[in-house]
Amino acid sequence: MELSFVFSAAGIGLLFALFLTRQVLSSDMGSDAMRRISDAIKEGAEAFLSSAKSHNFSACYSDSAFALHSLRILTRHYGA
Repeated sequence: MELSFVFSAAGIGLLFALFLTRQVLSSDMGSDAMRRISDAIKEGAEAFLSSAKSHNFSACYSDSAFALHSLRILTRHYGA
């Protein structure tokens, strides 16, 4: 019973997402000024995401190094 409700709700959600996607893609793109602004926002977002990828690697590396260092300190302190 519960599983069928979950699948039904998921199906309805996917159908609604498909409806909204078609509605947005079929709408007018806007004026020239709106498209220029949109292109500028897209360019900035892509630049941010490309720089975030390199920072994400650095963050993962520093988190791992901190965790290993903390583990070394704890094992030294507690003698495990």
